[in-house]
Amino acid sequence: MKGIRALPCLAMIAVALVAGGCQRDDASTKGAFAERSPQVDRGAALFARYCSTCHGEKGSGGHMTAPLAGHSFSFGSDKEQLMDTIRRGRPQGMPAFKDSLDEAQIAALASYLRWLQ
Repeated sequence: MKGIRALPCLAMIAVALVAGGCQRDDASTKGAFAERSPQVDRGAALFARYCSTCHGEKGSGGHMTAPLAGHSFSFGSDKEQLMDTIRRGRPQGMPAFKDSLDEAQIAALASYLRWLQ
């Protein structure tokens, strides 16, 4: 008799578990599936103009550089560290862009790079 009473309870638990698993998890949506903000779009245009020659189209890597898309960065990956790298460049190859780009452009590029990750 107790088994019969437990059946509706088990059914409700199963429904709750299935319904909970169907919820969309926006935090885990990344890369090509994530919605791009206008700032990320500006960064993508700047990347195509200033960065793709060395870093490849969409960060896929170039002849002398590792891919940026889907990889962690050697010199930090938070937005401020990326902005600093864009401003100052890196030894042995990456030029500084502090004289070529303003802060809004540098921030847009950093947003795009984070979006690529």
